Amino acid sequence: MFLIGHKPRKSPLYHNAKLQAPDGQPLCVCDTKKAEWYVAKGIGKYVDDTNLIVRLNFEPSGRPRGPAGDYYLSTKSNCCVVCGEKETYVRKYVVPHEYRR
Repeated sequence: MFLIGHKPRKSPLYHNAKLQAPDGQPLCVCDTKKAEWYVAKGIGKYVDDTNLIVRLNFEPSGRPRGPAGDYYLSTKSNCCVVCGEKETYVRKYVVPHEYRR
C-alpha cells in the first residue's frame, strides 16, 4: 500500500561499495558512484570488481574507530523500514513532508 503522492523506488538506495586504506584496512561503505569517482580520478583502484572494493592510493585523514566506525563499516539493506518489503519500497522521512513548512 502506497500513500498518495509517494512512488516506490526504481533503483536500490544502498549499493554497499567498500573503500579500503592503502594497507587494506576497511574505511567505509559508500555508493557505487563514489567508488567509481575515486578510480576515475586515479586516486583509487579496484581490488575486486564483482564485490566493488576500491583501495585508495593515498593515506586518508581519518580511520573508523568505535561505534561510529562500526556504523560506517556496516552494510545497509535495501528494504522498507516500516513493513520490511524488499522489492518495492518507499523512502520514509523522520518528519513527514506534510508537516514541514
